[in-house]
Amino acid sequence: MVDTSLEYWQNLCPDLTVSADEVRLPVPEVAIQDVTKSLIDEGYFHVPFDSWDLPLDKMADCITRLKQLDIEPAWCFVYDEFWTLTTKVHSYIESVLDKKYFKLPDIWAWHVDPAKEERGWKVHRDRGPGTTFDDGSPKSLTVWIPLTDATIENGCMYVVPQSKDPNCTKDDESYYADWEEHFYDGMMVAVEAKAGDLLGWNQQILHWGGTPTNANASPRISVSVEFVSRYVIRLQDQEEIYPNKQWLDPFTIPSLDQKIELIHTVSNRYKHMWDHK
Repeated sequence: MVDTSLEYWQNLCPDLTVSADEVRLPVPEVAIQDVTKSLIDEGYFHVPFDSWDLPLDKMADCITRLKQLDIEPAWCFVYDEFWTLTTKVHSYIESVLDKKYFKLPDIWAWHVDPAKEERGWKVHRDRGPGTTFDDGSPKSLTVWIPLTDATIENGCMYVVPQSKDPNCTKDDESYYADWEEHFYDGMMVAVEAKAGDLLGWNQQILHWGGTPTNANASPRISVSVEFVSRYVIRLQDQEEIYPNKQWLDPFTIPSLDQKIELIHTVSNRYKHMWDHK
C-alpha cells in the first residue's frame, strides 16, 4: 500500500513540489515548428528540445527513487513538475487539436532498466480506428517525453509510419495484427531521442518500446500524457473510443487527493499492458 500523505511525498523527493490543493497554471508561450503535416502524413512527430525550464534530472531521479521502492513510476504525477511539463507542450497541442482541447485522464511513466532485462510496452495502438478526422488530422494525441536519453541500446520508441502500415486505416481484425516486432522489419523506425525531446503520435499508429540491446546502458526514463480535441464531444459515435468523459483542464494541476485517485485508476486500467509485455 502506497503512503498517500502529503508529508510522505514531500520528504521522498524534497527537490520537487507537491501541492495539496488545485493549482492553476498560466498558458505558456513556446516557439514551435509545425508538426501537423508530419502527423497527417506519417502519424507521428519528433521535435528536439533543449529545455522545458524544468529540473528534468530531478524528475528522472524521482522516478528512479520510486522504482527503488517498488512503487509504480506513474506515482511521479503526485509532483507538480510533471503536470507543469504537460502544459509546456501547449503550443504544439493547440496547433494540432485547435484552441480548445482537453487532457485525457491517461498519464503514465516508465523506468526501463536494461540491466534487469526490462523493456517498454510491446506493439500496440493506443485507441484504434476512428481517432483521426477524414483529412488525417488527429482527434486525439499521445505525447511522450524522455527524461533521459532514449536510444536503441536502452529501448527507444519504435513506430510504424502510417504510410508503411497497410492496416492503419482499416476497421477490421487486420487492424490489430500482427503484434510481433519482426513482422515490421523494413517498416519500423527507431526514434532515438534526447532528454526533453517531444514525441507525439495519433492514437491509431503502431508503436512500442524497443528491447534494449546493451545491458550496460543507462535506464530509459520517460512520461506520457494524452490530449483530445473539443470537437470529439460533438461526435455521437465516440463513446466507445473515449468512454471516460472525466476529461481534465490542461492548465490545472489537480489536488493531491485527485492525483492519487487518478493514479490508482490508470494503474488498474493499464494492468493488461504489463501482461502484454
